[in-house]
Amino acid sequence: GVCGDYDFKNVIRVVEKLFGKIAPNKQERKRSALNKYSPKQLRFSKPINQSHCVIGNRSYAMHHRDKVGFLLLNNILGGTGMSSRLNLEIREKYGIAYTIESNYTPMSDTGIFSIYLGTDAEKMPRALKLVDRELKKLRDQKLGPLQLHQAKQKFIGQIALGEENRMGLIISMSKSLLDYGKVDSLEEIFAKITKVSFSQVLNIANQMFDPQSLSRLIFDPQE
Repeated sequence: GVCGDYDFKNVIRVVEKLFGKIAPNKQERKRSALNKYSPKQLRFSKPINQSHCVIGNRSYAMHHRDKVGFLLLNNILGGTGMSSRLNLEIREKYGIAYTIESNYTPMSDTGIFSIYLGTDAEKMPRALKLVDRELKKLRDQKLGPLQLHQAKQKFIGQIALGEENRMGLIISMSKSLLDYGKVDSLEEIFAKITKVSFSQVLNIANQMFDPQSLSRLIFDPQE
């Protein structure tokens, strides 16, 4: 990818000079079928100072209709910024964990949702209860009009600011071209976010945050 004040014809000329003689790899790679997902609860002791926990679930692939909705919901729960629900509740209000975040990574035929937190071993039970409480709120309570509007505006603002990072912009556009065969404009991306509805967010929360579907891995300090 190239980003900046360059003449497009010169860019093509340089790229063809450097890479034009490389034969395209037309070999097809067959993706193995996904195994059935079975939630697991695992706990281990390690020579570490704090307890670390990852909670997760299999999630939507990159072409799923609810991908954008879940990107928005993940941002509300524990995404970028200090105003996510997990950060406000567990770090700011109770001071239990310094680092707590959630992530959603869509891939070609599946996706991964995860929550990470690290805290003192004696505080982990309380932290997990608070995480469960926040997930339950999102499963049981539909976002109000103002809440959803503010969440969308925050998410849109973060994306707009991210476009100012030129390397991030190159990677984002190149990945979009490889995955989807096109690059959406910012206006198209913002329109998709704006279309996300109250009921869609609630349905996604009940699918992804179902307690029976969540796996949990904890590393505790050795005694």
